[in-house]
Amino acid sequence: MEEKRFAAGNVTFAVRELHTRLGDGVSVDILTGQADEEVSLLRLDWFPDCPHYHYNPRTENNKEIPLDPALIGDSMDWFLERIPERLPDMALSAGHPDVAGAIDLDELSRVMPDVTSAAKTARRECGAVE
Repeated sequence: MEEKRFAAGNVTFAVRELHTRLGDGVSVDILTGQADEEVSLLRLDWFPDCPHYHYNPRTENNKEIPLDPALIGDSMDWFLERIPERLPDMALSAGHPDVAGAIDLDELSRVMPDVTSAAKTARRECGAVE
């Protein structure tokens, strides 16, 4: 699957398949334009055996947070279901208060079904299951 992008106000979701040393999985990158370049605020890297997400994944401030499927169930669903309410707080935690304050929650709610559908399609196409 080629990368698919979904714009929601000042953020864009980029969904793609991953094929790495960790196996086959799905990436959902949450991007924003800042100072004429694209900045990754958060990224979900979903692999069957080690789902996790990152704050500031493309910087030296990268912080990886593991997700425990035994506790939360389907970690992809868990992560994506929280984005519409939690993204402003997560952007603050990532050190981007300007982005957090400008996030349009209505736009997020509008695109999340498409983001979720693309992520689940990518998961099926790469053959990975949780």
